[in-house]
Amino acid sequence: ADGFFYSLNADTGKVNWKSELKTSFASKPTFAQGKIFVTTPDDVVRAFDAGSGKLLWNYKRRSPQAATIHATSSPLFDQGEVI
Repeated sequence: ADGFFYSLNADTGKVNWKSELKTSFASKPTFAQGKIFVTTPDDVVRAFDAGSGKLLWNYKRRSPQAATIHATSSPLFDQGEVI
């Protein structure tokens, strides 16, 4: 809830890297092909390099003004695509 996304060493608990999100994330992160995908409450999906924490890309979904979505789901990785 501090606005950062952390990678921790599973054995020691030490921080491998952290990346600033400027928000919390809204669902369980998804790991696939050396990347981590995170969904945030502001309708953004971000992709990070799992080894370095470098932000690879982000995508903000355009929402119709008349529609409101109050939930998010974990990104799904299937056949090279993030859904």
